[in-house]
Amino acid sequence: MALNSLGLGAASAPGAVVTIAFSGELTFVEDGLTLENPIAVGTPFRGWYSFDPDGASDAIPSDPVIGSYHFQAGLMAVDIGANHFQTPGGFVIAIWNNLPGLDSDLYQVSMGPLTAYGVDWQGLGLSLESFDNGPFMSDGLLTSAPNLSDFERRHEFTAGRVGHRDPSIRGNVQSIAVIPEPGALALTALALAHVTRRRRPCRRGL
Repeated sequence: MALNSLGLGAASAPGAVVTIAFSGELTFVEDGLTLENPIAVGTPFRGWYSFDPDGASDAIPSDPVIGSYHFQAGLMAVDIGANHFQTPGGFVIAIWNNLPGLDSDLYQVSMGPLTAYGVDWQGLGLSLESFDNGPFMSDGLLTSAPNLSDFERRHEFTAGRVGHRDPSIRGNVQSIAVIPEPGALALTALALAHVTRRRRPCRRGL
């Protein structure tokens, strides 16, 4: 089903903050990578991102293929096993409508760079890509969760370290959905409480 801005799944009310949760499990961990709490292939991950659609504008309005929306006041967090990551400065949602040469669509959500667990991360996020003739009709922002069945090419979560060309962590996104209030408020409060608990004078962890 072709769409854009109307979203996939349950849409938010006008002017409402949208919170989307996703989850899956790891399929690759770079050799030698160690975190405070061990991870391995099969480790579950879960994350969420929250944004106000009314505060969004396309950073590249003249380009009908790429929509890039930076939510500086937005929140994004990911738990990989027992390791918690949270954006220090907002996050970006990117919508690619008909990738040149592939005619496929791409939905990306990413945060970073950040430092956590003694590691400098270039970014963490998810990428959903379709085969030819994907679901998008434009590069406009989705105001609800994408439907995984519309992105058969890949449902991928990645985390890349600074100075590394390839991702150090990769996983398969198995679910993604809008979290209605008051669940979204509970997630926000939980993340903020986690940050407060873990805050230290050094730059280790978030």
